[in-house]
Amino acid sequence: MKNKYKFIIFVLFGAICLLTDAFYNRFPIVYSDTSTYIASGFELETPFDRPITYGLFVRFFSLNGLSLWFVVFFQALILSYLVFLLIRLVTCEKSFLTHGLLIIIFLSLFTGISWTVSQIMPDIFTSVALLTMTLILLGTFKRITTVILYVLFFIAVAMHMSHILLFIVILVLLFGFRKYIFPKEQFTKVRLKIVVLLTLTVVSVLTMGSAMSKSKHVFFMGAMVEHGIVREYLNEAV
Repeated sequence: MKNKYKFIIFVLFGAICLLTDAFYNRFPIVYSDTSTYIASGFELETPFDRPITYGLFVRFFSLNGLSLWFVVFFQALILSYLVFLLIRLVTCEKSFLTHGLLIIIFLSLFTGISWTVSQIMPDIFTSVALLTMTLILLGTFKRITTVILYVLFFIAVAMHMSHILLFIVILVLLFGFRKYIFPKEQFTKVRLKIVVLLTLTVVSVLTMGSAMSKSKHVFFMGAMVEHGIVREYLNEAV
């Protein structure tokens, strides 16, 4: 029980460290897209180019609009929790809490992780999905922890439409090359885990609402702009 409370304290402190940029900014970091996410959550309407999932996340964890600080804190809390689980899985040492906290402090000060966590944007959930997938496939946890990881994976994948294709590809590749990646004695368990994760990824499409059909032309146009096709067309046509 003492170790349990110690773990909780370290996770909380890790979350605070991850919010360094938000504290420096004196407010959660927002972008032009932030208003769309907030509006979707409170108006309960799926935007034409993104799912409603993050909007609902913002509404719920802001305590129905009380403060956006709660949103970034819970984002940081989730990431801190996953980092400590990963460090414990990798090191298997009793001092994993100290090592985990030092790693979080280092990442917060010398990488862009704090900036991403501090945003009212769903970008951090790509990392959350990758971490939960890694923990599920490589670790063996208590039932409640396993359930939490699967739920977090589902929520994280449902945060952005690009996650669907990304994680389908990753999981299909892992399934195809599992014999070369995982120990032979884990084949059966790993195969089942991959199937469950793949199912959750596909099911998360249901949370996208009508955004999938509405936004196809937007992403197609974005790709043409990125590859310079639109510029060449406009130079010739105008």
